[in-house]
Amino acid sequence: MPTIRYVDLGHVHVPHLHMWSQSPTLRSLSVHTINPTIVPFILISSPNLVHLRVEFLFNTIPIFDSAPSLRNHPLKHFILSDPYHKLSFNHIYTLLAFIPNVDRIELNFLCKIPLIRFLHSLLKRLQYLNRFDCNIDDASNDKITDIQTIQQVHSCFYRIQCSTNDFHFRTFTTESKKCFFF
Repeated sequence: MPTIRYVDLGHVHVPHLHMWSQSPTLRSLSVHTINPTIVPFILISSPNLVHLRVEFLFNTIPIFDSAPSLRNHPLKHFILSDPYHKLSFNHIYTLLAFIPNVDRIELNFLCKIPLIRFLHSLLKRLQYLNRFDCNIDDASNDKITDIQTIQQVHSCFYRIQCSTNDFHFRTFTTESKKCFFF
């Protein structure tokens, strides 16, 4: 019997999280969802998952209801996209606690705290991080911290660039080759 190594679940609105079965051969997974709680359930059901891409939809409900306890999953590459700005720093920080072994991360979200504070918090959660890609809109009040200071926090942040629009709104990005399908 063949084994499934990659799956794109498409849109999973209200998953039956407690009914998922084990998928020990699954290595890569992509999902669009409204429920952040899906992440730990995916990790528990896929103990050998290496790549995970999660995109949150416009009607995301940012509540961690009945999230299972999970620590030290071997996931290596995590892509989080929140184009509708539904998740807060605390939501993302909670998700990072489930994946301490990630060495590559791509983030697309609205950051309401100073980016430098977020990056320090990220490094506390992801001690093996060596590749960081982003498209982060900065909604914080920090307009003082310059890009050189941010780039010096850790070697994986050296590729971050900052653009400012006419309203002094900052966006932090990296040039990356998007690999949404592994």
